[in-house]
Amino acid sequence: MHRSLPPQTFNDRLDGRLTQRGPGSNGLIRIQISANLHGDVRGRLRVTLWGTASQSGGVALETSDVAFGAAGTTSPYVGSVVGLNGNLIDARLKNSAGGRIALRMAVNVDTATGNVSGELRGQAG
Repeated sequence: MHRSLPPQTFNDRLDGRLTQRGPGSNGLIRIQISANLHGDVRGRLRVTLWGTASQSGGVALETSDVAFGAAGTTSPYVGSVVGLNGNLIDARLKNSAGGRIALRMAVNVDTATGNVSGELRGQAG
C-alpha cells in the first residue's frame, strides 16, 4: 500500500550538493540544493532560491521552489520557502492528493566543495 503522506512528524539527516549560477539577465542568482534524506523518512529534496547576492554571502530571496519526494509515497510535494534566516530554511509544501507538509532545514555548506549536510524536521498537516 502506498501512502501520500510521510509520518505526522519526522526528523532526517540530509546530504547533497549546492550549485550556484548567475547572475542571469534578470540580475538574479540561482542557488540550488539537491539532497538525499536519511532517517525517519527516506527520500529526495530540492530547494531552489532566486535572489540578489547579499553582503553576508547568501541570497536576498526573491522567489523559490521546493520539491520533496518521500520513498513509499505516491505524490511528490511542491511549494516554496516561507522563511530564510542564515542556514535555516522553512518551507510549506502540498501534493496533488491535498496533503500538506511544513519543513525546517538547518543546512551546512562546505563552500570549497559544494557539499551540503544538515538536518530536516517535517510536520505533516
